[in-house]
Formats: sequence, structure tokens, C-alpha cells
Amino acid sequence: MKQSRNFYLFFTVSIFLLALVLLVMNDVMSIWDGAEANNINDANSGIYTSIPALVLGWMSDSDFPFFQRLPGILVILGGLAGFYGIGWRIFGKETTLLTILFIAATFLVPTLGKLATLDSWVFVAQLLAIVSLLRFMKEPIFLWQLVCYLFLLFALWLEPLGTLILSLSFSIGLLIKHPQGRNLLKLQPWLVLLSGLAIGYILNLLTWQQPGLLIGFFQLSYAKYFLISLLALFPIIGFCLGGIRDLFLKLGRGEELSIVLISWILGAILAESTILQVGFCLLAVKQLQAWSNPKYPFRNWVKTGAILHMLLVFGFGFYLMTKGFIEFGPAGYRAGLVVTLAYWTVSLVGVIGLYSGRRPLLIIGHVLSGLIPALIFWLSVYPLVESKRLPVKVLSTIEKMDIQQQKAMYFISEEKGPPLSLKFKAEEENRSFYWLRSQAALKMLENETTPAGIYVFSAANKNQFFNQTSDSTRTIKIWTDKLMTEDWIIVDHTP
Repeated sequence: MKQSRNFYLFFTVSIFLLALVLLVMNDVMSIWDGAEANNINDANSGIYTSIPALVLGWMSDSDFPFFQRLPGILVILGGLAGFYGIGWRIFGKETTLLTILFIAATFLVPTLGKLATLDSWVFVAQLLAIVSLLRFMKEPIFLWQLVCYLFLLFALWLEPLGTLILSLSFSIGLLIKHPQGRNLLKLQPWLVLLSGLAIGYILNLLTWQQPGLLIGFFQLSYAKYFLISLLALFPIIGFCLGGIRDLFLKLGRGEELSIVLISWILGAILAESTILQVGFCLLAVKQLQAWSNPKYPFRNWVKTGAILHMLLVFGFGFYLMTKGFIEFGPAGYRAGLVVTLAYWTVSLVGVIGLYSGRRPLLIIGHVLSGLIPALIFWLSVYPLVESKRLPVKVLSTIEKMDIQQQKAMYFISEEKGPPLSLKFKAEEENRSFYWLRSQAALKMLENETTPAGIYVFSAANKNQFFNQTSDSTRTIKIWTDKLMTEDWIIVDHTP
């Protein structure tokens, strides 16, 4: 279907909003412990196990989070452009462009794009590998064979097990069920995958469980993976519900696209891949396109999903405002209110489009109900969250305590290591940072060999360490990176 100039204008504005969502607050947001901190720490240590790690190593020289996160953002935007370049001949121009808009509207891909993890790279490599495989199946020429091999091997290098499971299950599903599936016998993706796996294993090029990957095979439990994937699809959940019902109906008839989508979705679920989002976005777009057809049979499914979504948004908004007021006072309440009103109002535009049959309202409401609230969240709610995170809270408290700059910081715990986010933040302020195990710290106290410094530890150990009245002590309440509250102690210790 030929698109109007207004559609292309809206597409351009939406991509601009996506870029804003990806970029805003990246200079303020301190590094998150876990995958992002592990990835940056490896790059800082010169551990270059892949091209993304090498690029991050170059960016890490600046010690500025904005530049460390910039490669992932460019990869996401470039990957969406690549998806259009390869996929428009398969799905059609309108379907491909609308799918890109729906990907931008979901919450998972833009959020992962803001972090300096491997997730952006894995998402794009797996997405373009799968789409180029489809393109070869439709047009079995050398160009698409080469493109498919390159992205398959790159994805295999980044995430071996997940890519192997995703690609094999997707290829076998198409080979068995799709009318043009036999073209894959010319491609032989399984041989390329297994050969790449064997060579990578022999040369020790593969990392079986990436510490710098947030979502991937065995990175999360299936329960967490399903929950995150479901919540990310909330702005388009109505069309997803109608699409699932439509998918099984058309699968029984042997429709080509339904075979592609069921293979895509099942393969992504088995591999715990983030390209599951793209499979559901394609499914939702086909329902949006069919909505203007009076004979579309699943209107009640879509409307039910959209109304339930509105009710859940209302409930979420009430929780956000209440939690915001409890944690941050009036500022938290106002921030929660603004996000809730934006989300609910724009979602209402989509619901009006469903009942009125006006296609522009359908598209605008569903796309902006993801992009606008996300942008407002990062601008209004996230700065409040950042103020209570461990690295920011510790350093701001130290500043208020007027502690000498030359004093080193000691973090005491029994876990595998200190929060790297605190380490990076301390080093940004040119403060030496050390980690002490609890037993080692106790031994130093007993021998009275504890050096002067700033000691940070959990309030659960407050009776074990530095009970002297001569030490300047502060108790702070912080939010962990799992958004749980904990009490911590900061001690300015002078022997």
C-alpha cells in the first residue's frame, strides 16, 4: 500500500523520538552493576573477546558513560535500518516500516539500547541473520547467502548457544513447513553454524556465558524472560492477543507468513532471544493492517486486550504515584503523575482509533503510547531514582561530610566483589578504591592496623565495624540495582 507524505513525516518524528529516548540521561545515569559494569570493566582491563568489547575499550578511555553507551545506540539504529533494507522485499514496505515503529514503541529494545552491554549487538546480529536467511529463502542468490553467513557467524561469536538454538529451530521449522523451505538446503545454515562453533571452540574464541549480556540463553530464568518480554509489549498488547489467535487460525491453513512467525517466535523463546519482540511486532502489525477489513474476525480479542491495558496502566500509575510520594515526596508524586497521564492519554488515542476505525489514530496512539511515556520517564522519574542509587548516594554523602579528597575508599563485603558502579564513580573523582572481605577487615581491626580511609559497608554489619565514637559515621538509605531499598554505613575512619 502506498503511504502518504504524512505517514513518512510521522515515521521520521517517531525515529527522532526513539533517538531521544536512547540518548537522554546517558551522561547522568551512573553505570549499572551486572552486565553493563562487567562489560565496561572487561574493556577497561583490556579483555577484548569480541568486536563490541574492542569498540567499548576505545570508548572507555573517556571514562564518560555517555560515550561508553553510544556504540550500542548506533548499533540499534543501524540495525533497524538494516532490517528495513533486507526485509522490505519480504514483508513489504508498509509492514516493515510499521514493524520498526512498533519495535520503537516497545519498552525492551530502547531500554537495552541505553546500556553499554552486549544486548544491542546480539539483538541486531540475530535479527539481521534471521531476516537475511528469509531473504535468501525468497531470493537464493550469493549476496544474501554471504550476508546471512556473516551475521550468523557474528551472532554465534557473541552468543553461541542462543544463536545456535534460535537459528537451527527457525531453519528446521521453515525447511519442514514452508513451501520455499527447500531453498535452505542450498544455504545449509546448520553446517555453517556447527563449523563456526567447532572452529571457535578449538581456537578458544567463544564465551559460553557472557557476563556482559543481560538477556540471553541461561542469563535469566524462563519465568523472568517471559515476564520481561510480556511487559515490554504492553503498548501493543491488544494487537498481540488478536495476532496470536489469528496466527493459529492461519497456521492450520498453511499460510506462509504464519509459518515464518511461529518458527520465529518459538525459536526466540527456546533461545531466550530479544528478537522475540520483533516477531510479536510483525504479528501485531498484520492485525493493524487487517483492522480496516470489516470481516476481520478478532476485533473483540484486540479490544479486550486494549481495555485491559488501559486498566493496568491506571493501576500502575496509582502505584507509581504512591511509591513516588513515599520515596521522594511531592516531587516523586508529580513525576509519577506526569508519566501516568502521558501513558494513559496517548493509549486512549489508540483505543479511540480502534472503535472509530480511523487508521491514523490507530498508528499514532499505539506508537506514541510507548515513546512519549518512555521519554518523560527518563526526564522526570529517572533523575529521582539516580539520586538514591548506591554510587551517587555514597559520593554525595561523602561530599556533605567534608572528607579529605586524598582518603581512599574501602568497600567491605563477603560477596564476589564490590559494586563496580561504586568503583567507577570513585575513580571518576580520583579517589582510590579497594575491596576488603569482611573477615580481612575484622582482622585488621583486631590488630589495629586499619588504615585511614572511607569505609562503606552494609548496615547489617554495623556492630562489627568501627564502633568508635571518634569516627564520623553516616547511615544512608539506597536503592539497589534491583530497585530494593537497603541501609548502608559510611565511616570516615582515622586510626
